Amino acid sequence: MNIKQFSMALVLAAMLALTASAQNPLTLTTGSATGALGATGSVTLPVNALNGAVAWQLTGTFSGTVTFEATVDGTNWVAAAVVPIGATRTLATTATAAGLWQQNASGLTAVRARVSTYTSGTFVITGKRSAGTAPPQ
Repeated sequence: MNIKQFSMALVLAAMLALTASAQNPLTLTTGSATGALGATGSVTLPVNALNGAVAWQLTGTFSGTVTFEATVDGTNWVAAAVVPIGATRTLATTATAAGLWQQNASGLTAVRARVSTYTSGTFVITGKRSAGTAPPQ
């Protein structure tokens, strides 16, 4: 192989690498999911290295608890801290009333808001991931 052939091979390899990176799943930066849930269920958002934060909104007429959770391996879920948006910025892992929360998504594979206790009504849960920075915690 001469230098010209070697150079062409390098250019072709670089073009293939750029094409592969354009299809990289890390291009997922924004998006949302909503669910109207009763006694069971959750709203799950996949996240990646480009997602710094997730915003959660809980509405509806309900009595019960929503638990915010996160996973790294996609199988084992653990309670994860969220910060309510509003007057008080106290960390929490659950919600029992309508409101807005922010969650750090750095280093995670997915986050979810799950109905963990149910008395009555319908929980409407919306989650939105962003490429922004995570809330201070």
